[in-house]
Amino acid sequence: MCNIIAELHELGRSDAWISKHLGMDKDEILRLKQITGLTALFKDVKFGKAWVPVDDEDD
Repeated sequence: MCNIIAELHELGRSDAWISKHLGMDKDEILRLKQITGLTALFKDVKFGKAWVPVDDEDD
C-alpha cells in the first residue's frame, strides 16, 4: 500500500484524490507517506515557520 501511495503521489495525485478513489482517510495516507520516505514525498510542500530559534547567549 505504501508503494501505491508513493506512486500516485509521484504521478501528481492529491491526497484528496487518493482519499476519494481508494477510500482512505487523510491520516492513513499521511502514515503511509511517512513509511515510504517523508522527505521525498513532501519535497514540494511549503511549510510555515512555527517558531524562531532564540540565541540563549543574549540572555
